[in-house]
Amino acid sequence: MSSSVAKPIIKQIKDSRDALDFFETVSLPKEDEKTQEIIMNFPTVYIHNWQASGKFEVYVGESNDIFKRTRQHYDAAMDKSKWQSNLVGKDAQLFIIGHEHFNKSLTLDIENRLMHYMMSVERVKHVHNLRDNPQTSYYYNSGI
Repeated sequence: MSSSVAKPIIKQIKDSRDALDFFETVSLPKEDEKTQEIIMNFPTVYIHNWQASGKFEVYVGESNDIFKRTRQHYDAAMDKSKWQSNLVGKDAQLFIIGHEHFNKSLTLDIENRLMHYMMSVERVKHVHNLRDNPQTSYYYNSGI
């Protein structure tokens, strides 16, 4: 008997409050129960991205509540000094990544690795993430 690891759940939506609301109230309820459970109740990793001057800018984050956290980003978008202001008036996309094996420590590790990866991509001009939301009980998976 072969065992295989479940595939990640990756959802791409327009990066706007209306699109997030539609995803939460219309699209996600049409998904199977397992997908709903993972997106709604498991930690997720997410990527906001938009194009600026021919290159991309990204924000990589993780959250235990993707809908609440993303709305916090939208609430901050009126402050022109914050990266979230880039989400207004641009063709931004939001990727939400979930998996049945995700826990807080793993999502923090994936977030960190994605940020480092994005910094090495030539078409990515800037990676935003100031880690201004305090984290607790983060244990790095060193592969031991």
